[in-house]
Amino acid sequence: MRSMMCLTAGLLSGVVAIAGGVPDDRGRELAATCATCHGTSGTAQPPMPSLAALPPDLLAERMREFREGRRPATVMHQIARGFDDAQVAAIARHLATPPARR
Repeated sequence: MRSMMCLTAGLLSGVVAIAGGVPDDRGRELAATCATCHGTSGTAQPPMPSLAALPPDLLAERMREFREGRRPATVMHQIARGFDDAQVAAIARHLATPPARR
């Protein structure tokens, strides 16, 4: 059930971004896709991994690995395919920013 919610959130977010355009500071909006599974601030409840405060380069690399099928996943490979490199970078920068500074 949780996997289906994550997939649905990811797909809906991608549709909204395409239909409504993407603002300059798009990391926050795009990272909303991650909230269902990884928490609204990127701090997840186990067994989901937390994304908050991961180095942006590491998070972006992991997303590319999911997207390209180089990292095992249940649904992340599908979700990651919905983001291009610029969007992945925006998400990574947003999640690397401490919540107090967002």
